[in-house]
Amino acid sequence: MMKYDFQDERSKAFPRMVIAGISFACNAKCIHCIYSSFPETKEKSAFKKIYMENDVFKKIADQCSQYPGTLLRLVGFGEPLLHPSLMDMAEYAKRVGCNVGLITNGSLLGEREAKKLLETNIDAIDISVDAFSKETYERIRVGLDYDTLVRNVKRLVELRNEMQKNTFIFCSIVEQKEVLPEIEKALQFWGKIADKVVTRKFLTFGLFDRDENRIPYYEKRIPCFLLYDRINVDVSGQIRLCGYDSFGKTDFGNIKDVSIREVWCGKELDRIRRCHQEGSFEEAGLCSDCKDWPFHSWEKNYIIDSFGKRR
Repeated sequence: MMKYDFQDERSKAFPRMVIAGISFACNAKCIHCIYSSFPETKEKSAFKKIYMENDVFKKIADQCSQYPGTLLRLVGFGEPLLHPSLMDMAEYAKRVGCNVGLITNGSLLGEREAKKLLETNIDAIDISVDAFSKETYERIRVGLDYDTLVRNVKRLVELRNEMQKNTFIFCSIVEQKEVLPEIEKALQFWGKIADKVVTRKFLTFGLFDRDENRIPYYEKRIPCFLLYDRINVDVSGQIRLCGYDSFGKTDFGNIKDVSIREVWCGKELDRIRRCHQEGSFEEAGLCSDCKDWPFHSWEKNYIIDSFGKRR
């Protein structure tokens, strides 16, 4: 029987992954994004600043660097590459000893930006590709161009090899109804270009009412592995429970005033974990009405699993 707990003593002290939402600006209007699909989410959310301040990011990186093995993942409630200081952030995080990953839609990774990003010695780049055909891609990722994506990803891999960098480059596909008819072709196509290609479950974040024919990992609710694996810091530096918190309902303090370790080992997060262990999900605050719990797996952690050496 699986033990729903921390992976090891190290993860008790500090999360295996810290997700830094550095950008709240985007150049696309993806149909599966809660911010482009639900304007009221963006308007009512607590994420007021468009970009994370450099000093806030440095605090996150400095804390992560104290715990070897932690993955500092640069994400956005938009597109991280729009952040004017992204390259400096990645370079700083690497310089202080962090493992650094980035998720991007790939549209802005032209030759110049790709070279600059690789020069930071970033450990992993996760590119959201989401389709095999141009028609499907541009229906899902509204505002982006499929041909540009393919060209950018191919050139990124070529540059990585030419520059002899060890950056792990992988592509990800959200399992949604638009792509399901061609998902095998997508896996084969992108798998020949990148080091790896993975699929992700479509998440509703409690807002979407779409039938994606999702196959759940679990039928009966169990403790959520996110509580034992990762934590989120939004653009303003507020520490949040998880990505499900679209409206910023959870508030564990600001990184300017409290450390990630204090929150991770603190009484409130411990209380929420205890509620999960006891099956008292209705007492676990934000978790009480989570609709995505069947689609988070203890056995399939695509980010951590994909964070490895290139083939």
